[in-house]
Amino acid sequence: MGFSTVREIVIEVCDAIWTRLGPIVMPQPTDIFWKGVAERYNTLWNFPNCIGAIDGKHINIQCPINAGTTFYNYKGCHSIVLLALVDADYKFTAIDVGSYGRNNDAGIFSKSNIGKMLENKTLNVPEDVPLVTNGLPQPYVILGDEAFPLKRYLLRPYSRRHLGGNEPNKIFNYRLSRGRRVVENAFGILAARWRCFRKSLEVQPELAEKIVLAACCLHNMLCTDNIDPDADISPNEELGMQNISVIVMDNAPYHSVKIERCPTLCWKKADIEKWLDDKGEHFERLVNKIRLMEIVKHIKPRFNKYVIDEYVKTKNMTILRTPPYHCELNPIELAWSSVKRYVKSNISTFKLPDVKQLLEDGVNQCTPEMWNNFVERTLKEEDRFWRVDLTVDDVMQYENINIHKMTITGDTTESDSDLGCSNLE
Repeated sequence: MGFSTVREIVIEVCDAIWTRLGPIVMPQPTDIFWKGVAERYNTLWNFPNCIGAIDGKHINIQCPINAGTTFYNYKGCHSIVLLALVDADYKFTAIDVGSYGRNNDAGIFSKSNIGKMLENKTLNVPEDVPLVTNGLPQPYVILGDEAFPLKRYLLRPYSRRHLGGNEPNKIFNYRLSRGRRVVENAFGILAARWRCFRKSLEVQPELAEKIVLAACCLHNMLCTDNIDPDADISPNEELGMQNISVIVMDNAPYHSVKIERCPTLCWKKADIEKWLDDKGEHFERLVNKIRLMEIVKHIKPRFNKYVIDEYVKTKNMTILRTPPYHCELNPIELAWSSVKRYVKSNISTFKLPDVKQLLEDGVNQCTPEMWNNFVERTLKEEDRFWRVDLTVDDVMQYENINIHKMTITGDTTESDSDLGCSNLE
């Protein structure tokens, strides 16, 4: 069968899937639909008034004809971008396909139909509702990472400078990250089911868009009957783990090595300009270093990547970092304690070769049964944190209900000293 014949078959099949199956598995959202998604998010991910998580995925393609650097992305390859809004069960509720790979997520979102409809309030999002009894009405929101702008309907995590000593902000970031992770998982499931997305599509962008639309429809169809992300995933032969696995680690410096350095005020102006040129940014050459750093700050989240995070993404896995000073949430710490006890109880010569041998023996004596016990103990600690978290919510709700209300009496045209205040309760 000739190449052009196969091409026409692929186009017809993809068009038929999108035209016929799309309205069934990805219908136009309604008020009732969004409320169901929000209820599901609250049940599974403990994030109220959330109607989805949003992110972008680069679909690699071969360099299009006469495209230049239009589709060239920061990862060093050509791509189109799939911008997707995902519900609590890993299903796509709204997608935008075909943006240039060189664009960032924030720019793509602002120009997409999803962003425009949210901004114009035409996506049938329900009216604001209170989170607690007698509370103030709060809007329904979607969750994004730091690449997205903060909006009334779009939440993003607090930056690092707002986390020092601020426990509520840390808890918020933890909850937002937990809720936003579903969109990353959805992309991983999509690539695991349709293996063509693991390499560059050797087609032009127009056909690549049709393929992505059809794949998203089929993904939703499979999730409708089975939302288990591991159901059709084969083991990863290289790492001996299943795809869509989660690797738990702490925030040690050697776990957080960045792919490349981003400019700081310590850099020379010429070096900052060269860095911006390498990233394809257009700017005025006569501006000072402060202005250049503002441009860097705007695009920095796209390049602030960790080596190990990007590597495991190629294996369709996810890095889950434990909160600072919470080693009890990582079962590997219990394994290390077992190894250290073994070495301490058996060491006698303190010679380096003997210590090395004892370390190897200590690791080998950690059996699968011991590891299962370590994981169970960690899960108990996690459950304890969940109970504390829910207790805090209950206490705060009770405080909101019983808060003392104040009323102002007297002539409001007079000065503050003439105003009278009285407790209602």
